[in-house]
Amino acid sequence: MKKNAKKILVVHRSDGVEKYGGDISLLQAFGRELSKKYLVSEYYGVPPRHIISDFDAVLGCNLDRPVQACLTLRRCKQESVKFIFYTLHHPHDGIEAYLKQGVSGWKRLVARVARYSPVIYEEFLWVLRVFFSLLRYRTFIGFVPVKRAQIELLQHADALLVSSQLEHSQIEKDMAVPLRSHVVAHVDDSLPRKRCPVDNRILVPGRIECRKNQILILDVARKFPNFEFVFVGVGTKSEPEYVNEFNRILSLSDNCRSINGLEKEAFYDLLATSYFVVTASWFEVTSLIELYCLNNGIPLVCSKYSYLNGKGAVVKCDPSSSDFLASGILDMLDILKFCNVAVNAEQAEKKLADIIGEVL
Repeated sequence: MKKNAKKILVVHRSDGVEKYGGDISLLQAFGRELSKKYLVSEYYGVPPRHIISDFDAVLGCNLDRPVQACLTLRRCKQESVKFIFYTLHHPHDGIEAYLKQGVSGWKRLVARVARYSPVIYEEFLWVLRVFFSLLRYRTFIGFVPVKRAQIELLQHADALLVSSQLEHSQIEKDMAVPLRSHVVAHVDDSLPRKRCPVDNRILVPGRIECRKNQILILDVARKFPNFEFVFVGVGTKSEPEYVNEFNRILSLSDNCRSINGLEKEAFYDLLATSYFVVTASWFEVTSLIELYCLNNGIPLVCSKYSYLNGKGAVVKCDPSSSDFLASGILDMLDILKFCNVAVNAEQAEKKLADIIGEVL
């Protein structure tokens, strides 16, 4: 890092500590990368203007949950501080399929009331978050209509970042606005491991939750009794009905087991032992685990709604039925007769640090 370096503030969603997820992990990885050139700090929620004014640029994310990012953008404009926005937009087709077929519990009612519209659904959820925050913490987390916040972010951020050209095209389709963006692929800063695959071991990583669709994978596992399916991830506290149903079905399975979370290094050690990896999320941008698989020669079966774009042993399938997913696994088994590596995810056009340097 250079002397008298510029200062960058990385801003996470306000519930990022108690609900740690891929977006938080990604921004933290970007922060580590940027710290080689800039002075980097972190903030959870919408930072006050007096904090923003002490920085040269602010990095935020998440077009699908845009309210706090939009409020941060407005404060940056008031303080003449540059705002860099990483979209992390999920395809509306995938979200709509999830709202119609995948969502469970009280969120199913919200989805029906929202007429399965991703924007209206997020609007309802954000209103609920506002009331919950007021009642529990006596804190107003802010409100902007979701669609307005999305358009404002797309049109007024000083630099717009997308994970791939596929995401760029999807945003233009879903939002009906032209974009000027930079492709900045997700950061994969995990150390590579030597692959030592265990025959017939299929790894299923990710938090146990409705969006990750693990119950569907449990159903598919019955069709492959000669394979061991290893689920690695903690149950999501906000979805106890789904987690309990997952555990019930798991207890009846002869070829499935679950590991309730692992430390990062131990997880990647286990990942290196997989014959291949299966994910079936209803919607995904590009998960860090999928990216790691692609860049480290681990064959992958994933959802067709992922923006993952690479070559080699990668199969995309429809996550809406066990037949589609089973067909994807069969396709992977055919591929592995001739090819045992996945190679090279889509590369970034520029490094994030260089884009911020151009903006500043």
